[in-house]
Amino acid sequence: MTERKCGGCTACCKTHAVNSISKPAGVWCNHCEIAKGCLINTQKPQACRNFKCLWLNGFFSEQERPDKTGVVADISEPPILNQKAILLLGLQSDSLTSDYAIGLTYCLLKQNLVVVHGRPDGSYNLVFFPSQDSFSRARHDWLEQNGIKTFVS
Repeated sequence: MTERKCGGCTACCKTHAVNSISKPAGVWCNHCEIAKGCLINTQKPQACRNFKCLWLNGFFSEQERPDKTGVVADISEPPILNQKAILLLGLQSDSLTSDYAIGLTYCLLKQNLVVVHGRPDGSYNLVFFPSQDSFSRARHDWLEQNGIKTFVS
């Protein structure tokens, strides 16, 4: 597989906190030139150098680059969990309610993965635990609230 490059995608420069430079989640980094890249590339914080979203790691299609979908996907252990999860971080306040995000969430849930939505304000919501009995009901309720008709047996 050919290694992907960020190109014009700078979505993680907004969605992720970078503690070493006191950059909170949900705001653009002061060192980011949106759609171009890092202005301090040679002095980029180690956390930024190490980070590779799932798209960079070869998951999803070329057209599903985070800046195009508004969703940065990561494998992480968010503060609200004590286990790894697929973390979907929204670039905008409505990114996680887009058709793309809803479809991706549903596909991940069908694979029995733990999915967490991270909002631009740094809060987390819509946590699903596939191993719990309430999983099917919670997924059904969430999908119904987002306009997707489902049937739960």
